[in-house]
Amino acid sequence: MLFRSSSAIVAKWSGDLLFPDSNIKLWDLLRRLVTLNIYFIWLFYEIIVANLHVMYVVCHPNMKNMINPHMVTFKTKLKNDLSKFCLANSITLTPGTVTVRISKNEFLVHAITDKAGEGLPGDMERRVKNVFEPGDKS
Repeated sequence: MLFRSSSAIVAKWSGDLLFPDSNIKLWDLLRRLVTLNIYFIWLFYEIIVANLHVMYVVCHPNMKNMINPHMVTFKTKLKNDLSKFCLANSITLTPGTVTVRISKNEFLVHAITDKAGEGLPGDMERRVKNVFEPGDKS
């Protein structure tokens, strides 16, 4: 009983994070939920691919030459904080990369190899924007 009550309180307090517009139409709500689920499936696939890459690097006999830890800085086109938060967490969930800092519109990411850092922000930023900022075409 306690868990249900606390879950209801958390849902009530944080419900506007994912859906800040309380007057959202049912069609828009369903579209956002579908795109969010598609994003999660895509992110899961990317996590598996990144895991395989890190495993390959770690098991490779020439590992010391393959690892090139470096920092990657990029500017994001995302406007709202939830989008930036989701992008930062998606980057960190992907093995081989860790979001170190977000300062206004600039991300600082640590990448363990050149391959891990080369695609930032790329497709991940576009997909996050599609889920959390669907009307913004900039």
